[in-house]
Amino acid sequence: MLLCPPCNRRKSWQCEHCPNWAKRDANVCRSCFWADPSTYTHVAAALSRAVVLSFIGKADRDLFRRLEQESRDKGVPIEETIKHRLRRGP
Repeated sequence: MLLCPPCNRRKSWQCEHCPNWAKRDANVCRSCFWADPSTYTHVAAALSRAVVLSFIGKADRDLFRRLEQESRDKGVPIEETIKHRLRRGP
């Protein structure tokens, strides 16, 4: 799967730490997020869901900066800030 450099590093780390790394069961790899994010059942053998979100353009960049600042102010990762906002609703 074609990935940007940061996602490729994340994939490499997760694959190398996946329980399937030593077993090399191709079926486990085929059903992983890193093989096909549209039909996956797990992320590196962990039962979880993932989204890769890109911020493109000035408006998105400004939104990202606000999320980043809010995260710093709260002392939490940006992912937690995004989840918190989604839980709050519109």
